Amino acid sequence: MLNDQKEAAGEIEIAEVREDSFDPIVGENVWLELNLRSSSKQRAASSIEVAFAVGQEHHRVLTDEEGWARFLFHAEQVEEVTVVATVPGVNGGLAAAPAHTFRFRVLAAGVWDDARLRLNDDPPTIWGAETLFPRLEAHTVHLSIVNPASPLLGREVCLGLSGYSSATDLGLTVEPALGVYRPLTIEGLSWQCTGSIGGAYALQVAASRLLKRSPGNPMSLGATPDSGLPSSVVDWAGK
Repeated sequence: MLNDQKEAAGEIEIAEVREDSFDPIVGENVWLELNLRSSSKQRAASSIEVAFAVGQEHHRVLTDEEGWARFLFHAEQVEEVTVVATVPGVNGGLAAAPAHTFRFRVLAAGVWDDARLRLNDDPPTIWGAETLFPRLEAHTVHLSIVNPASPLLGREVCLGLSGYSSATDLGLTVEPALGVYRPLTIEGLSWQCTGSIGGAYALQVAASRLLKRSPGNPMSLGATPDSGLPSSVVDWAGK
């Protein structure tokens, strides 16, 4: 096991990087991780110091027994973030110190506030704010974004259901299918839906690199409005 910074020149290298998997909202945390190994001995480099630089701040972390250095970034403000991880004091100064740059974006709370839902030709409503009443015949659900600078634009998004009933239970068919991701543009996205049984559910949208889904928009499929709306999520089929 490597217990100091005195490896031979060129021996310490970055074996693996775990990039941030999502863009955090203010208040969320992101783990940034990289793995070091001895290139000559092909084994984990433990107890090696890694410096994670965020602006003028430097956070120093030692690799564990498996060679992993982990830094927890706390999102405090809306910004584009660059975190540079370097491994100072290794390789005898004869080779460049291993380094990796993490880049991601911190978003403001309320990222879904710009989303609008339109049923057929009805006026659009704020997504999640108003119960809509599609009938059993074919109908169209349209997602639009009112703010052209919204961070939702350009992301891959998909439609899903929340509630105790699945699409099969509701006799609901959707095209493109639930869970299929497509890029969201300023023109918005539409889904063609057809019901045959009916019931209460909610529509939600998920977006790439976002942990938080949209609010559930209550829907009542059938001839008679149904006021009951369970809250558990049961019908997500995407990534």
